[in-house]
Amino acid sequence: MKRLRFIIPLLVLAIIFGFAPACTGTEPEVVKEPVEEEPAVVEELIVEEPTKEEPEEEVEAIAPTLKVNEGASERIIRIEAEGDVIHYQETLCWDEREFSEILVNKNDFSSNQIEKFKKTYNVSADNFSVEFLEDKNLTLLKCDVHDKFTGNWYDFHWFLNPLGLDFLNSPFDKSERTLSWDGLIDRSSTYIVLEFPFPISNCHAHVWKSES
Repeated sequence: MKRLRFIIPLLVLAIIFGFAPACTGTEPEVVKEPVEEEPAVVEELIVEEPTKEEPEEEVEAIAPTLKVNEGASERIIRIEAEGDVIHYQETLCWDEREFSEILVNKNDFSSNQIEKFKKTYNVSADNFSVEFLEDKNLTLLKCDVHDKFTGNWYDFHWFLNPLGLDFLNSPFDKSERTLSWDGLIDRSSTYIVLEFPFPISNCHAHVWKSES
């Protein structure tokens, strides 16, 4: 019993001092693991570029009548020399739709075609007339050109230069009494023939009576 009395206090002291840190001390700090913060989601702003509007196509208004040789599919020019007068004749071929537009106002078309001739050739001319061959969709301009015969030769600079032609360099086909050419002028198929009352010789822009 004495031994027990002695042991019991020792056990109590052992228990007290053995567990002191757990009972009397401050609680150990809990080390928190760093929490990785999720990166903030940045919403990407999508800026819409303004769409380019395509320019509207301009629609050309169709004129009530066609002017001069605009739109003619074929052009035939016949020049006939007679003494000191040069007879000029120009035939324009049209499709049915274009010709019907021309017929709407013949007077305007005729005036425009005569004015075009005067501005193009800048030559002394008279006796103008414009005919409409309705059964063939043709228009026919006629006039007489003066002051281009010297008595020895005919001068055709007035006619060739505006068209960019030359009797030798274009070249024109030559027969005994004619000169002729065919090709494109102003996107129209064009045929030209010059006729003379005698056998001819010629240079770049003059024609005279051949001596041979």
